[in-house]
Amino acid sequence: MSKFLKIIITTMILIPILYMVFWSFTDILPWPKLIPDGINLDVWKQLISSKDYIRTIGVSIVVSMWTAAICILVALPTAYAITCFDFCWKPVIRGIVYLPFFIPSISLSLGLHSAFLTAGITDSIMGVVLSHIVPCLPYTIMILEGSFEQMGRSFSEQGRNLGANSIQLLTMVYLPNMRQALYLSASMSFIVSFSQYLLTFLVGGGIIKTLPVMLFQIMQNGNRTEISAYSLGFIILGAICTYLIRKYLGERYIMKYML
Repeated sequence: MSKFLKIIITTMILIPILYMVFWSFTDILPWPKLIPDGINLDVWKQLISSKDYIRTIGVSIVVSMWTAAICILVALPTAYAITCFDFCWKPVIRGIVYLPFFIPSISLSLGLHSAFLTAGITDSIMGVVLSHIVPCLPYTIMILEGSFEQMGRSFSEQGRNLGANSIQLLTMVYLPNMRQALYLSASMSFIVSFSQYLLTFLVGGGIIKTLPVMLFQIMQNGNRTEISAYSLGFIILGAICTYLIRKYLGERYIMKYML
């Protein structure tokens, strides 16, 4: 990618965020002014001191962490089987795995909501986590499958020549060499889960409130200052949690408990 194209993409991303920063500190920003005349910290004080906001952050992190952990546990053996074994139903299984990519989100959400109503697990964190796994799992499997394919079957052949079985190959040969893929897949699952609104709203029934649900409720008020502050809080929290997954949880726990 050329340097000029990188500058354009970076500018397109940063300008809306910069305007959210300006709007979060002022009540009025009339056109054509680009920078506010004064600073108003009332919304930020309200946001930081809000117990409901702190509780919502906790729920969002718990749901996303559980979703990422379950996705890793399910995706590892699935990606391993799809990549390293030959069987007649492989195209069908691969198609089922990636099916959520092709189903419209509204159809997926309504279908899961109907199924979970029958199972009696709506309006619960467990129901929300299980619903988030459906759109997150394909990303996790795709990343891990790519890592297995990149290493190829030579790892498997050498391990089997040394007497390793399938579980030993996965835990002692493949996993130590795909640490970056595990970090990336866990981060991707966390981000996708962290930003889910429709699934959380339908399956959670408004009882399980995450940051996207709170943000959509605030948007209905039409207060641009409040919307900007809460949106920035959402972006910052997502970035911090993703960073911690990679730098702390990934290095200290993911590989330790997988091995």
